[in-house]
Amino acid sequence: MEFLVPNGLSPIQNHVCRLKANLLTYKEIMNQVKELQFTSNLVSCILRSAKGLFWEPQQHGGNDPYLSEYDEQVLVEMILHSEEEYNPIGVLEVVDEAFKLKKDDMRMGAVFSLWLIQKICP
Repeated sequence: MEFLVPNGLSPIQNHVCRLKANLLTYKEIMNQVKELQFTSNLVSCILRSAKGLFWEPQQHGGNDPYLSEYDEQVLVEMILHSEEEYNPIGVLEVVDEAFKLKKDDMRMGAVFSLWLIQKICP
């Protein structure tokens, strides 16, 4: 669970991740969490959790943001800090930093997925 940013996820996402970490099957999770009565909701919940993106059952489609809310905040703080130091970063550096954050998210999503698989198939 150390791979996730808990304050960037909904209470349902945190609950589902904890249940899965405790080796509950997907069917057991669906039976325990009334908002996940449909397989598509469970899949959306887990995929968005692995990507670090917020999800709630009533959320419908649309494009995913490039960065999670947490990463956006990290990027904003980096920009503000550079301005406070009287050394503002350029646009290309901001884009590069956003790409690095996105790449780290993808890596941590993969690590989280492998961690879940190891919990399921020891």
